[in-house]
Amino acid sequence: MIAILMATYNGEEYIREQLDSILNQSCSDFKIYIHDDGSTDKTPEIAADYAGRFPDKVEVLDGPPTGGGKYNFFYLLKNVKADYYMFSDQDDVWLKNKVELSINRMHKMEKLRGNVPLLAYTNMKVVDSDLNVIDESHMHHANIDPHRNRLCQLIPENVAYGCTIIFNDELKQEMFKVQDVDILRWHDWWASIVAASTGYVSYIDECTSLYRQHGDNSVGSHTEVGLRRKLDLFKKLITLSHIGETKIRISHFMLQAQQLQYVNYKPVYKDMIEDICNYYSYGKLKRVNVLIKYRMHRNKRKIWQVLCA
Repeated sequence: MIAILMATYNGEEYIREQLDSILNQSCSDFKIYIHDDGSTDKTPEIAADYAGRFPDKVEVLDGPPTGGGKYNFFYLLKNVKADYYMFSDQDDVWLKNKVELSINRMHKMEKLRGNVPLLAYTNMKVVDSDLNVIDESHMHHANIDPHRNRLCQLIPENVAYGCTIIFNDELKQEMFKVQDVDILRWHDWWASIVAASTGYVSYIDECTSLYRQHGDNSVGSHTEVGLRRKLDLFKKLITLSHIGETKIRISHFMLQAQQLQYVNYKPVYKDMIEDICNYYSYGKLKRVNVLIKYRMHRNKRKIWQVLCA
């Protein structure tokens, strides 16, 4: 059975449309679990209504606010037991075959790899608040290479967004070996690097959902984003602020990756993880060597990260 975990907060405007799209999936072997993070609108009432009308498909978990999306999803994971898990945003729309495509890939991976931690992820279309398409591919829109899913590539940059992934219970068990959830940047990023270090990651090159952009999370059209990025980069180059930002980003992903020392990682990654754990005890040249040795850099950001090691 697949557990679809939905973390909600003030999502009354779009949550019905998202729940309807999930309930209308071509594969029906799932149950939706919802935990609200202290909404002040009608989100809890809407969730309760769906749980009352579809008791076999929707369940609302009681519990206090967790303090943010990352913690809310970890709360859901901790309190739900299933064979497979998927994360759901409250404001997207899932295409009819999303669950079917995802679980089929997991079954293929299991036949090939066995009962080890597994994670698969898809692409999605970027749409506005009215579901008009902004970009046919989120990977294109966000300048992401979806095939960069080796551990050394996932540590500095996540390519598997939470609302696109499916993973098995074996991966969940490894994820909960983390010693400090506060250090983690995001639940999905953590899932990705744990999967890459202990098992396998696979990309499904299809769009399976409509990734809605609105209000605070609006990113505008692709052209607007591209122009804004170029202008921002030019300003950062002049002020050198990009160096400081890159140093902070390296710190974030290194501290997160240090938590991999607690999972059952593959022996081939022993030296890499040891160097990551010792990264900030090394001098400048040694830190540069670590980034170069393991090719640990974001897509098209190699020079910046080496300079800022």
